[in-house]
Amino acid sequence: MRLIFLIFFCVFISSLQAQDEPEKFVIIGNMPVHKGCAKIKSKLEKQKCTEEKLTEYVKKNTFYPSGAETAKYNGYVDVEFVIGEDGSIIKDMTKVLAGFSGEDSDLFNQEAIRVVNSLPTLIPAFTDDQFHRVKFTRSVYFNRK
Repeated sequence: MRLIFLIFFCVFISSLQAQDEPEKFVIIGNMPVHKGCAKIKSKLEKQKCTEEKLTEYVKKNTFYPSGAETAKYNGYVDVEFVIGEDGSIIKDMTKVLAGFSGEDSDLFNQEAIRVVNSLPTLIPAFTDDQFHRVKFTRSVYFNRK
């Protein structure tokens, strides 16, 4: 009986040690920047320019899903995504936070993920010459005209 208890205890302890460390958060000195905004001096103006460029890209490249012709959805799908240390979108970390529900809703969610995953590579976030991943949320708007 002691042997069984000892084995169980050892397995339990080793499983505790195998758990991942909690995610560390860092204060980012320089957020990701669109390459077309890189020459702007002010951090605030640079971020504003980047936001405008990304919004423009999403608007231009989002399409009402084919196959959803009968759906009359108007509204937003909120997508969470991560910009990696190299400035690209880490595609397997992109997910829908809030979207449509009901018939054809998956088509809209998939389109929102597609357009976010196709965002252009940015100048990555960094602090003290060290690049960092940064998590963002973006709303993708659908309007059936």
